[in-house]
Amino acid sequence: MRTEDLEVNEEEPALNWFKGVWNLHISPKIKMFMWKLFQKAIPVGEILVARHITTDGRCKRCGTLESIYHLFLQCPFARKIWRAAPFVSTFENSGLIDLKSVWSNLCEKNYVPPTGLVSGQLAPWILWHIWCARNQLIFEGKTITEEEALTKAITAAKEWTSSQEQRPPPPRKIPPRPQTMTNCDVLNSDAAWRAPNHTAGLG
Repeated sequence: MRTEDLEVNEEEPALNWFKGVWNLHISPKIKMFMWKLFQKAIPVGEILVARHITTDGRCKRCGTLESIYHLFLQCPFARKIWRAAPFVSTFENSGLIDLKSVWSNLCEKNYVPPTGLVSGQLAPWILWHIWCARNQLIFEGKTITEEEALTKAITAAKEWTSSQEQRPPPPRKIPPRPQTMTNCDVLNSDAAWRAPNHTAGLG
């Protein structure tokens, strides 16, 4: 049986969208990119040929048919990036695998301490910068090395993480209540006004 037949007949693995995409600590732009990627809505060569947009669907780096699987996992460019990624354990992306089938494993991987990242943060940024490097090569003729793409992914992940750190709000200063005189009554009042419907309330 041919490889193409295996890819058609095999059932597509399920994906936990909340755990694998929407709840990841990444920017909304990258979450939307991940959604498009897993929905196979990314315009790689194979999809462009199937939609009769182009007649050449080959990878511009190695000449192989550019599928999502090839671009992000099997292209020599992508392989070198995943091999150099600072995971505690090696990510094995050889053989016939689907990105969905390994995504949960990628999101659970921890990173070496000097990186300053926690699990689930770097893999989406790596995919994004593989895509950016591909587009720069096609549309601008600019070649980015594997080391540059990985460095950009790590830098972007760290910048996003540091910018999202919650800082405790400053303590609220409550003015001291004025001391009331003895042998007198105290009357407290309050009022509210709603400009859209011109109503007011008193208390």
